[in-house]
Amino acid sequence: MKAIVQTYMSPEHCDHPEEGCLVAALASELARAENPMRAQIFEKLATYKGRILPFMPGRTTTDKDRAFFAIFSTMIGAIELARLLPEPARYKVLQNAREFLLASFR
Repeated sequence: MKAIVQTYMSPEHCDHPEEGCLVAALASELARAENPMRAQIFEKLATYKGRILPFMPGRTTTDKDRAFFAIFSTMIGAIELARLLPEPARYKVLQNAREFLLASFR
């Protein structure tokens, strides 16, 4: 999971939305999608969560579930915000969020 955070929160991912996470690139548009599309997005998110939940910090499934949503939403939000900002502020946002998230795995 640490490797996922490192890669996701990288300047390369931030600078190339066309090659990265679709949710981060299209979240504001997807939020306005019709219900059938949103149901498909939810299904994909649930599948992804199921695959990485074992690697989340926490002792119980509830703790891991809470960590998943906190970490995943922080990663998406930080990338979206960083993409709005000029350098060096953009990379400072990424660095701060990355360090904060990585500390949650200690």
